[in-house]
Amino acid sequence: MKLRASIVIDMDVDDYVAAGQTQQRLQGVYESFLGHYPNATFRFSERRASRPRRGSAVRRPVVLSSGALNAYEDVE
Repeated sequence: MKLRASIVIDMDVDDYVAAGQTQQRLQGVYESFLGHYPNATFRFSERRASRPRRGSAVRRPVVLSSGALNAYEDVE
């Protein structure tokens, strides 16, 4: 059985110097894991702002491969 554990830390830093200091601290924590989990990996990246999602979800009709639409009835 294979398992995967992830640790995600979202943080705000003032500048690249603070980001570098944070990366060094986390690198030390990562190195302490390597003694117990030699296959562990460490990734440190800038989080990009995500695009806003569309407002309301509009349900589109299900289209069959033939191009015909599924017929639905209201059931009470």
